[in-house]
Amino acid sequence: MATIDRTGTSPHDRLATSAESCANGARAVAKREKRPIRIVVREARQTLGMTQAEFGTAVGGSHRSAVRWDAGHATPSEGQLAELARLLLPYDRALAAEVADLAGDTLVGLGLEAPPAPPAPPPASPAPPPPEPAIALRAEDLVDIVLLAAVELTGAAPADLRLLLRTVFRRAHDVGLTTEAAAKALEALAPAATPRKVTGRAEPKALPAPKPAQ
Repeated sequence: MATIDRTGTSPHDRLATSAESCANGARAVAKREKRPIRIVVREARQTLGMTQAEFGTAVGGSHRSAVRWDAGHATPSEGQLAELARLLLPYDRALAAEVADLAGDTLVGLGLEAPPAPPAPPPASPAPPPPEPAIALRAEDLVDIVLLAAVELTGAAPADLRLLLRTVFRRAHDVGLTTEAAAKALEALAPAATPRKVTGRAEPKALPAPKPAQ
């Protein structure tokens, strides 16, 4: 009684599997090896369904040449093998390729097939998104930025500072002074004391001293 291993396979099954693997390997090796040219030529003639006389004439030889090829006493020339590959291609491409290989060439090399198409180029990288448009600030917006800085520094009313800035910038324009030149000139001066914030309210006056009693 045959024993069964843990995988559920008997020794007979393992032996059969091993034998099949060896047979497949032998067939693969045989396929890689070149067959004798007389075997290939004879198979080619049978594939074309020709007599020896027809076959010899078709590939550029003679009846006597075909007889000698079948007997292994001679071999077709490279030109005759190339012609044979051309005749075989419509009927058996694999056999035609084998004949071309015996001629030291390929079906592409013999001009019987077009070369394979080149691989498609990789897809192009997606274009980066367009940059967001910059926000264009108006002159009025820029003036408000300056005005708010002055308000934060002095605590003065925006209306009063707006009038002050308008007067200062107008005068600077009249004398040809740019804001950049003005900034550099002010930086060169000694730092002034921190300005006192203006509250916009009048400071309370001191109360008069009380009169002496009569």
